Amino acid sequence: MSDNGASPNPGQSLSPVGELRWRLTQGGYEVIPVGGKDVLLDGWSKRGLATEHEIRQWDSYAGLLNTSILCRTTPVLDADIYDEAAAEAVEELVAARFDSHPVLTRIGRAPKRAFVFQCSTPFRKILVEFIAPNGTVHRVEFLADGQQCVAYGRHPGTDQNYSWPHGGLLDFPRADLPGVTAESAQELVLAVTEMLIREFHYTVKKGPKTAGAAADDDSTPLEWDNYFADPLNHDLMVAFVMSSLRAGMPENTVRRLVRELVIRVETAGDAAQKARQERRLDEIPAAIASAHRKLQMPDEELLADPDLSITYLSRRSPPPLPLDLFGPEWAAWITGAAEAAACPPDYVVGPLLAAASVLIGHARWAQAANGWKEPTHLWCGIVGDSGDGKSPGADCLRRDVLPELERRMCVDFPDQLREWKLAHEAAAQEMTAWKAEMRAARKDGKSPSLPPEDAPPTPQPPRLRQSDVTIERLAALLAVSAPKGVLVERDELAGWFNGLDAYNPAARGFFLEAFGGRPFRAERQKSTQPIDIPRLAVGLLGGVQPERLAEMFAGPDDGLLARFIWFWPAPRTFRIGAAAPNAEWAIEALDRLRLLDLAKLPDGELRPVVVELDSVARSALEVLGQDLQMRQKESGGLLRSALGKGRGIALRLSLILEFLWWCGRDGIDPPPTSISIEAFTAASQLVTGYIVPMSERTYGDAAASDGERRMATLARWIVKTRATEVHVRHLQRHVRLPQLHDAETIKATCSRLVEAGWLTAAKVSFPGRRVSYPVNPRILPSLTVDTSDTSDTSTVPDGPGVTGVTGVNHKRG
Repeated sequence: MSDNGASPNPGQSLSPVGELRWRLTQGGYEVIPVGGKDVLLDGWSKRGLATEHEIRQWDSYAGLLNTSILCRTTPVLDADIYDEAAAEAVEELVAARFDSHPVLTRIGRAPKRAFVFQCSTPFRKILVEFIAPNGTVHRVEFLADGQQCVAYGRHPGTDQNYSWPHGGLLDFPRADLPGVTAESAQELVLAVTEMLIREFHYTVKKGPKTAGAAADDDSTPLEWDNYFADPLNHDLMVAFVMSSLRAGMPENTVRRLVRELVIRVETAGDAAQKARQERRLDEIPAAIASAHRKLQMPDEELLADPDLSITYLSRRSPPPLPLDLFGPEWAAWITGAAEAAACPPDYVVGPLLAAASVLIGHARWAQAANGWKEPTHLWCGIVGDSGDGKSPGADCLRRDVLPELERRMCVDFPDQLREWKLAHEAAAQEMTAWKAEMRAARKDGKSPSLPPEDAPPTPQPPRLRQSDVTIERLAALLAVSAPKGVLVERDELAGWFNGLDAYNPAARGFFLEAFGGRPFRAERQKSTQPIDIPRLAVGLLGGVQPERLAEMFAGPDDGLLARFIWFWPAPRTFRIGAAAPNAEWAIEALDRLRLLDLAKLPDGELRPVVVELDSVARSALEVLGQDLQMRQKESGGLLRSALGKGRGIALRLSLILEFLWWCGRDGIDPPPTSISIEAFTAASQLVTGYIVPMSERTYGDAAASDGERRMATLARWIVKTRATEVHVRHLQRHVRLPQLHDAETIKATCSRLVEAGWLTAAKVSFPGRRVSYPVNPRILPSLTVDTSDTSDTSTVPDGPGVTGVTGVNHKRG
């Protein structure tokens, strides 16, 4: 995250600590105020993202000047190591394992340090206690669900500020942190344990147990230390596996760790040692089976934790919508409309931005420099499943607000129609008289006079929006009935996108042009006269289900999709709203945008009124453009194209936000004549903090392989039906899920779900005929939401930040 985050609500300042907490919240971190290391807030472990009101309230709490992050979805590896060399070695090990991600280090009382991660599914804490050669006790702990970690403020033991030597949470949003799962977190702790034993001669006092795991003894047997010293010893291997399983580690984690330890044994030039190593690799499954027998634990207690992220193709979590950027009036209206529609506010903002962009339309253009002007028109894509609230979120605007604005646009149309009828009748009479004159002239051998002018074309009522329309019809509307532009609405964006070339091969090129506001000429099949459009620009608003994204994105990248702003929030728990959205307020506010008009030149030509960025905002735009350019070099595919459009989108949004703030305020202030630095800063934050991450989520999901999609489809079916077994024949003959029609494909998909912890090994009844895969009994308990948690949850895990799902109300499959 950049360091230029704006406070919520322009003009209402926060304290420096409140400003820091607000910026952390914008970065996706769940923060709470603490005094030293003590938490005084009730129910703090399930608070979720802080609201603007809460942060302002915390400013009044005396003594709570430190800021903690909740570790539920931002787990922290806390290395309470007092030996400087050992602590630095832990940091080097962590950095080496995550060399493709920034690993952030927080230091409170040196040399102890902590490392911050993100996770999709919360897990319990993991703790190992050591005894150093000098007899002192050290700890390595993964702070996780139900815990917090002080990130900023003063350390109560040193009275010095916590420091972040390699960049802090203010520099990196949570989504950019390295990701861990319960299994990989335990593997990391074990890797640290092995390193401390091998290199620093620590011994384990208390082995890695997760909170709540069975623990009949506070100490871990010496098999830990002994096995790390000799990973090729079979008996020690079995003892190590037993102690690992007793500590609550999933079988898959233990298997991978043992394999890693065996492979790392140096065997160069020693044939006997090499042969011993290969035997141990082959014996790992038998060692685990032997440990099972000796522990006499039920199989279901040893099952792996399922990877719940596969239901969403490991897509990144949605960024939080920064509602404060829309100003207090619109933020309140958006919130009310979303509550009334029982949907995320993102589904209200997308239609609002698309509609506002067309209501302003060609009446105002944003100008960054003499050679760079942009129309306001935006293309907004709403992504979500049936039942997530895409349509209800747009209903207030589409059903109540825009029809009334369109009615007001047509108030004087009846008078125009009557005047046209008079002119048309007069033209018809002139034509009749001219025809009679021409016949008489021919009869007398004289030259006829020139014919009168054609009757004026039939006027069309003003248009604000259209649904299914051909490009010829759309061109005619833009030329005559919609000089400010028109909003094209599509309930199913994928169908529109894939059908662009079905009836007219020029349709795709038309819409590629329909974003920039440049002159355009459309040829007509039934007329020799083309349609000349002085400024071709249309707004677009459409919805699409996640499963159809790949279908849309399959073709070559011609820049059409890169022009979209995507809105794909996590679904909210359904709650019926208590109040209707304030449609009357929105009508009056947006009507001020409708009344904006183009400038009329002395010769009658209409031109957009140019609204320039002020000088400070121009400098900010230059910085944003360079930042997006750098990110573009490191990206590929559709995201690369979208980043290339980012600075233009930011310029358009800055004008739209400036005018939304204006029309939402009470009073009769004249329209803005320039784009302020406040408006551009808000637009820049919307682009970098929301639009770009949402593009990564949308385009990344579409890039999933067919195999990953089949896994997600079958996993969603398991959740929806609460299945306890997957029968291949039943799935093939009766269920027939997409891309899962033949037995071999179903078996291959089930095998991958076995690896992911969703299913267990296949069972065969009537040899060779009926194959079934038992469902991991941990699946459904993992998909249960704590009803005491008032935070929003989705029906299936949705990347980092989501706590769980409710299989009962699952709408997918």
